[in-house]
Amino acid sequence: MSFVDWLDDRIGWRSIWRASCGGGCDAFGRCWWPICLSVIFFLLVQQAITGFFLWTHYSPSSQTAWESVYFIQYQIPLGWLLRGLHYWGAQVLVGFLGLTILIRIFTRFYTAPREWVFWTRLLLLAFALGACLTGDLLRWDQEGYAATQTRVSFLMLLPQIGGALYRLAVGGAEFGHLTLTRFFALHVAIFGIGIWLLALAHAALSRRAARAVEERPQDYPLARPDPRFPVVIQGVACLVTLIVVFLFTCQQGLPGLGSLAAWQSPAEHMGAPLGAPADTDPAHFYAAARPEWSFRGLYGFSNIFPGELKILPIFVIPGLIAILVILMPILGRWQLGHIWNILVTLVIVGGLAYFTYASYRHDWLDADFQKARAAGEEEAKRTVELIALRGGIPPAGALTLLREDPKVEGPRLYEQQCLSCHNYSGPESLKMIGDNPSAPDLYGFATREWLKGFFDPKQIASEKYFGNTRFAAGVMVRYVEERFTKLPPEDQEAVIAALSAEARLPSQREIDRRDVALIARGRQIIASQECARCHRFYDAGPVGQAPDLTGYGSREWLIGIIASPQHVHFYSLRNDRMPQFIEDAARPEKNRFSPTQVSILANFLRGDWPEKSLDGQEGEKEEGAPPPATFVLGQWEARKRDLPARPTGDRQAEARWLWEFAQCSLCHGLSLPENGIPAVSTAAPDLGGFATREWIAGLLDPKQVDSDKYFGKTAFAKGDMVEFVKGNLRELISDIGKEEFDKLIDALAAEAKKDWPDGEEPPEPDEDTLHLFEDFTCADCHKFYSVGGGSGPDLTGYGSKKWIAAFVADPKSKRFYPKTNDGMPSYHAFPETPGKNLLTKEEIDILAEFLAPKK
Repeated sequence: MSFVDWLDDRIGWRSIWRASCGGGCDAFGRCWWPICLSVIFFLLVQQAITGFFLWTHYSPSSQTAWESVYFIQYQIPLGWLLRGLHYWGAQVLVGFLGLTILIRIFTRFYTAPREWVFWTRLLLLAFALGACLTGDLLRWDQEGYAATQTRVSFLMLLPQIGGALYRLAVGGAEFGHLTLTRFFALHVAIFGIGIWLLALAHAALSRRAARAVEERPQDYPLARPDPRFPVVIQGVACLVTLIVVFLFTCQQGLPGLGSLAAWQSPAEHMGAPLGAPADTDPAHFYAAARPEWSFRGLYGFSNIFPGELKILPIFVIPGLIAILVILMPILGRWQLGHIWNILVTLVIVGGLAYFTYASYRHDWLDADFQKARAAGEEEAKRTVELIALRGGIPPAGALTLLREDPKVEGPRLYEQQCLSCHNYSGPESLKMIGDNPSAPDLYGFATREWLKGFFDPKQIASEKYFGNTRFAAGVMVRYVEERFTKLPPEDQEAVIAALSAEARLPSQREIDRRDVALIARGRQIIASQECARCHRFYDAGPVGQAPDLTGYGSREWLIGIIASPQHVHFYSLRNDRMPQFIEDAARPEKNRFSPTQVSILANFLRGDWPEKSLDGQEGEKEEGAPPPATFVLGQWEARKRDLPARPTGDRQAEARWLWEFAQCSLCHGLSLPENGIPAVSTAAPDLGGFATREWIAGLLDPKQVDSDKYFGKTAFAKGDMVEFVKGNLRELISDIGKEEFDKLIDALAAEAKKDWPDGEEPPEPDEDTLHLFEDFTCADCHKFYSVGGGSGPDLTGYGSKKWIAAFVADPKSKRFYPKTNDGMPSYHAFPETPGKNLLTKEEIDILAEFLAPKK
């Protein structure tokens, strides 16, 4: 007895085979078994085999699901092929079942005795779709999670029972471990096993119907026998099906569809899709989630309904269509019913085709969708790259890598908290442009290129830098416009290189190493009075007047300024609307950002994140790990000082506070009989006793005019005024007389005590005073009421409250120094845009009253 005979004797396989083949094959080797059943069972066997091996490695939890799928795709040899065959096999099964159902309808192959064959095939399609829907979530990536959440949320549309059904499906109020457990059970136990039971029942019903037609043709005049095909041809059909599934799996590596280079790293390009890990935070919801192709038509159809009517396209209309399709075998008994069935089918298929096309076309033309899809693809690639760079997945899961990655999370944080004020005009994939920017564009911050624009007098007051801030006409803008440009070009380059080198940017590591001498020269210039007059730089310069330039643009510096921009080492009292992102590191509920998020944002602005080099290895790093953000914040906290509060109810005290707030003390001393205020670094006249007779007399004294009290430290130290006082004025006094000169001083001092109604001109002095102004040639440079003119300030009302207020508001106006202003900021240069002014009119009036001579 041969083994085959022995096996038949023990289990009767020949009788089973004959029974399943309807009594065997004919003389030509053709069996009753329809070719479509061969393909269906082949795909089911393939799904079962691939599904089993996937099951052996899959772990259904929100912290391990994506990670286990990643392991299959990237770590197991040919794991990408295993996933691809399973995924695309399911898609081909859905398509094949749908196609055979259409063929049965159009060929009237659903009438008696094949009603149950038709109905079970409909159930097979429903179970195949259910398996696809439940399997979509199991990979737990962005698209699978977002699409499934959207679909399951439709249950909430059902009145009365919607909420309970949603919680039953999800396993609670939110997606998580229990959701994956339930969907995995549905996928394997209900749809996986169920589709096999249905397939067996479907085969038995097909066999029964085929035998009935062959044995009793007179009872079924409308029915045709099942076509018979040789076993070889059925095998070829299965082979072709396998090839189709394989081609879908490897489509990215096919000539004309993808790149042959994909075969060098097939796990990254072929198999089944795997996006970035799912993030259940609603703020990170994936906006480009879409259903699979088989549900695109329904998705497109539902989009024409408003939200409150979504129940119609999701439940009501599909339910009615399902009833119509189920009734087709009964209606098809009559010719008219069959025609009706065909018309209904054409409408359904045509509608699905149209709405599928409309859905894809809409997405193709939707820039926001394309941007979100591209961002999702980049995040998926970045996750794989980070796993390789980090040497594995951390215990907290792969999502942690993304949420702590400046390249991915940085733009998201920037868009959420920074974009309302700061543009980011980076490359197209990172470009973020706000509706109404009111602060500098931070793309390329602290790079040499960014600083070149910052120190460009044509750009610093533009929208890209300070143009929309309260510093638009401030000290820094005036310095760049009026002083920095006077430095030799090589010194300008050195300052920019040195300041940028403080940031220790990864993108400039090589150029900083190359330009050691240039950077050293720049640091010397910065530490001199050129920059250290206002800024602290290591041991040079004051604290609290302007941002500390020590470590400018470095991770530690950025963490500090983001956490607390009003810190004494940054903008102090002069912070321009920037919020404090970490108010108290010990009380997270009071903070806009966590320390980790501040660090991520700082590294994003610096372009500092792990990257592969061209040879596939991780790029060069600085020596040593950076200190934790909490440690850096602690260092800044230790250097914090209490800022003086603005006094109220005492105009004298308020004026002194404004003097410091407006940074007048940076350049001007204020010598007073009591409680004078020295200059931080004298660079302008001492304004103690300004416009009094004594002060004017000192200004017109050849021995004092170029002293530190007046013009000695200014750009006017060798200007026309100093030359006039030290030269021509002596001769004029000698010719006209000292007594007349004293009258001139008295007349100018008298101007400071004048007051006049707003909108009117001050009362004009007598003709003798005007003649004195002309006799001493003051009118050659200065306008004084109806006489004179030139390049000097208008002395009409000189030293009065209104004159001082106008001068402080805008010293660069035509009335004062339109071309020769020496670094003085304009405190109210934009009356139509209050947010761009350093001081309000009321604050300027308080200062003017404080400086003007007392009557």
